[in-house]
Amino acid sequence: MKTDQLNKQESKAVCLEANQIVSFKRPQNLFITSGKVWVTIAGDSQDYIYTEGQSVKLPRDKHTVVQALGKASFWF
Repeated sequence: MKTDQLNKQESKAVCLEANQIVSFKRPQNLFITSGKVWVTIAGDSQDYIYTEGQSVKLPRDKHTVVQALGKASFWF
């Protein structure tokens, strides 16, 4: 699996293949534009699954990992 660190200040569109992972740490708003993603947040004992059309505000300064469950894309 490939992991990409995303640290730029501007919004980005991300397209992932099945099981590909993106990792980042800074306040984020995610908007899932296609597919399904699995989100893990440091310090949170739960994992979350979001699908196309859903959005989520992630906690400030928590390391977050987003994994595609099949092909998926999102904005952050």
